[in-house]
Amino acid sequence: MSQDFALLSDRQLVVLQEGEEVSFHHQELPTRTIATIRVRYRHAKGGFIEFAVPSVMAGRFSSGFCFLGNARFKPEWVTIVRQLRLGDWICLRWQPDSGTNDHLRKVGLHADELHLRVRRSGHRQEVDDYLIEYSIAPDHEERMVQP
Repeated sequence: MSQDFALLSDRQLVVLQEGEEVSFHHQELPTRTIATIRVRYRHAKGGFIEFAVPSVMAGRFSSGFCFLGNARFKPEWVTIVRQLRLGDWICLRWQPDSGTNDHLRKVGLHADELHLRVRRSGHRQEVDDYLIEYSIAPDHEERMVQP
């Protein structure tokens, strides 16, 4: 699966590292895909900063949403953003049902994942992949991904 990356700016890096809430959005339209990262940031006019990011969704799904409340206090997120550097290239990868097994399927649940992919400047072939969120939910509007 081919995927584009976007250059992470110094402002975006600071916002991701210091943001209080982070949400990830993906919407496929007939002619294009809209994907953004939205961060509640105390120094932002209006309280939020939002920026576009390349994103791919596997399978038959067309939209995705993931929310990290109190992001600065989630050790997994803090670890991810500490690894980011100015000049990194980033993108999102949504993986519906990537963790769904027979046990979950029997009780009507789905296990979806959202990953942040990072390519270091100057290292075109090497891509780091960080799991942002793993969600188990029934097949309805509470699910991370939607058809």
